[in-house]
Amino acid sequence: MFWDWQSWWAQSLEWRPSQDHDARERADSFYAAFFDRHLTVDFAHPDGGSAWYVSTRLSGADLDAVLDRACEDARIASRTSLPYDVEVVRRTGDTGSYLFVINHSDTDAGVALEAPGTELLTGEPAADKLAVPAGAVRVVRLDG
Repeated sequence: MFWDWQSWWAQSLEWRPSQDHDARERADSFYAAFFDRHLTVDFAHPDGGSAWYVSTRLSGADLDAVLDRACEDARIASRTSLPYDVEVVRRTGDTGSYLFVINHSDTDAGVALEAPGTELLTGEPAADKLAVPAGAVRVVRLDG
């Protein structure tokens, strides 16, 4: 039985991954980090994709552990240099690549840029590190 009194959550499960997994050893090692923190996490690979299920509200190191594993599974590079509460999304289309940065925190943040560009809300050039004030949004059209 797993309990999380802060989130008003409890669940009783057997300590093992689903029998449907082909690689039992991989699944056991994958789940070990979560079970050590008393978290229940499940994932499935329908048609080569991934779907993740987390049975409680996570924060701090627990959320980091789940997201690190999900990024690793999806072969996405982890952005460990990104400040907490700063959201970064890159969109690419016919007119170019755009970086959307939202600072959800009450502290100014700096986000490293992989390429120079123009910040569209201020019209200022953006290179190396983008300053994002607390609670602000920045949109950068990347060069190239």
